[in-house]
Amino acid sequence: MWVVHEDGAYHAWYCGWQGAYDKNRPNLLHLGYATSPDGIRWTKHPNNPVFAKPCSQNAGRKISAL
Repeated sequence: MWVVHEDGAYHAWYCGWQGAYDKNRPNLLHLGYATSPDGIRWTKHPNNPVFAKPCSQNAGRKISAL
């Protein structure tokens, strides 16, 4: 998860998957986005995933054109 505090709000980008986790099949991770006024209560973006291509929290790659 990546979190930025800007203009009085927190913005988070995170990887997640839809549905139940199944260790016997690959679960493609997608990029989600959420905001928070205090860093405790979060609201997910209504159009998640905001980046539908598979992602990895460990890839360390720059993501463009969100």
